[in-house]
Amino acid sequence: MLFIVLTIVVFVEMGLMLYLYKKLGDPEHRWLIHVFFSFFVAGVLAIPVEKYYNVTSHMWELLVVSIGFVVIVSLVARLREKKRELVVG
Repeated sequence: MLFIVLTIVVFVEMGLMLYLYKKLGDPEHRWLIHVFFSFFVAGVLAIPVEKYYNVTSHMWELLVVSIGFVVIVSLVARLREKKRELVVG
């Protein structure tokens, strides 16, 4: 059950990241999204191995979720900074 909840959170994070990235409009934070997606793909590729050796992937999912939150916070901070520059400048 926890795996399903964390997977849903990861997909919501991916959608939110893409929305914020498109709204921001500059490629400055593109590397953050690449880091998140590389962890996500590595997690997806690790699922068969985890199932074969009968281990849970909760820690991996929590790591991906936490990296996603870091990326989202960074994008939101940059978006606020950009809006502040437009208001002041």
